[in-house]
Amino acid sequence: MACVGVFSVVLFLLRDETLPAVTALLALVIIWLGLVPVFLYLRQTREERPPFPLMPLSGLFYAAFFGLPAFFAFRLRDPETGKINFFGNGYVDAISLEAQALVIGGMALMWAAYAGSKRTIWRSIPHLGLQRAFSLPRLQVLLWGLALGHLAYLYSPVVRALPSAGQFLQPVGYLAFGMFYLLWCRGDLPRWQAAVVFLVVLPLALVAVLTTGAMAIPVLILIFFAVLYLRVRGRPPWLVIVAIPVFFLVAYPTTTYYRGHAWGAAGQGMTTVEKAQTFVRAVISTYGSVDRGRFDRETVGLVRRVALILTLTHVVDKTPDPVPYWGGETYKPLFTSMIPRAVWPGKPEERTGNAFGRRYGILAETERQLSFNLPWITEMYANFGRAGVILGMALVGLLFGFLERFLARPGMTALEFVTGTTILLPLFFQESNFSLMTGSLLPLTVSLWLYFTVGLRVPLPGFRFLRRL
Repeated sequence: MACVGVFSVVLFLLRDETLPAVTALLALVIIWLGLVPVFLYLRQTREERPPFPLMPLSGLFYAAFFGLPAFFAFRLRDPETGKINFFGNGYVDAISLEAQALVIGGMALMWAAYAGSKRTIWRSIPHLGLQRAFSLPRLQVLLWGLALGHLAYLYSPVVRALPSAGQFLQPVGYLAFGMFYLLWCRGDLPRWQAAVVFLVVLPLALVAVLTTGAMAIPVLILIFFAVLYLRVRGRPPWLVIVAIPVFFLVAYPTTTYYRGHAWGAAGQGMTTVEKAQTFVRAVISTYGSVDRGRFDRETVGLVRRVALILTLTHVVDKTPDPVPYWGGETYKPLFTSMIPRAVWPGKPEERTGNAFGRRYGILAETERQLSFNLPWITEMYANFGRAGVILGMALVGLLFGFLERFLARPGMTALEFVTGTTILLPLFFQESNFSLMTGSLLPLTVSLWLYFTVGLRVPLPGFRFLRRL
């Protein structure tokens, strides 16, 4: 805590001259408010802690994306107009004090609703119950099915084209590798399986993930294994915690070069090996060059990536005049997003990010492909203004209290813990609209419950063979 205090003082004293003192102080309040659930979580005993730190991670998200960027937003100022250009056609004069106050109030309401609901309305709800008595070979067969299915999704266009395949096969990679890791830590994973998983299958999956050019997924993977380490060792993996921001800071400047080659028309026919080679060239081009100007431009892109407080400022400045309140339009997909595309092949694709960018003039009106992230709290304001933030953040706190009691309760088995962690992992990273991030929550939960409930009970071939290995 003392280190955070010193860091806060340094940030405030060394802030850019264009950042007013009151704006800097409110940014520090957001950072500290985001760190409160982290400090409280670490003070709990190992037995008291929820196995997945949903609220601490949510707090870190708001601290990193709505608090800290205030001190670096000066890098985005247009030298001619003096305005902050946070993306494309999106400009703001300065960070809005109202936007900062909304974040502070919204966070406080979320924490209060979360803590209060756990002790009252959600206190007696049952948790996700999975089979507790089963043979290890049976579990290993099921985990191999998930791991290989995940690998097939990453490498096979045919598998990716299957309706609803991504909703199940993409997240189950976390579950498979996480459970293999816990079995290995307990000495319950045969050496040959450990070798194949950690020296072949997992590296192949990581290569495929890195070559997508999306930085959020590798960061989520690091966080996922940090949570597993905390479960096994009972203490935070400080090396991994330090590695997460370092990885993001080092890797992000390479993305412009890489995406320009791998995401364009030329990249459509690239194999994973060719994409990996392009990724290596991107790293060499960024850090092996003496072009300091280019490196500075890439780091400016990093500030744009994390400065979600600027998006909220833009929406607060323009709503309800000249842009009227959206009136809940972005939440309508909630009623259909939980229906798998395999059941409804003609289900409309969700384009909220594109509609948001065009509505607020961030994207050109003729742009129909590019999407711009709409964070939860910004979405609340765009739809219903201040009342939307007050009610919406309180409801998020209630939802998180329920999900934690159902999916991340102390005393769960290892399989229940990893399953719950897989389902909850993306929810703290609230940078995209609500229905997009939560639409697959119920189908994924039901699918995994059925997968293990049936798979751990119904006789399957191969168990006798696996017992001999």
